[in-house]
Amino acid sequence: MHNPVWLSDFNLFIMELKNNFGSFDPKGEAEAELKALHMHENHQAMKYFIRFQQLASQVQWGNTALQ
Repeated sequence: MHNPVWLSDFNLFIMELKNNFGSFDPKGEAEAELKALHMHENHQAMKYFIRFQQLASQVQWGNTALQ
């Protein structure tokens, strides 16, 4: 019997953990994604605003921080 590929690849191992157990820090991941969120010239504003609201709902930041 062969070992799964993810046993020899750390990135695949992390993906396997996330797929089976979810994130260990969903709030932290949402904060990081929110900080990195930006809209390129060719992106639609509505998609940006929707993603912003999705992420904002997962963090416990006040309105001042979100603005």
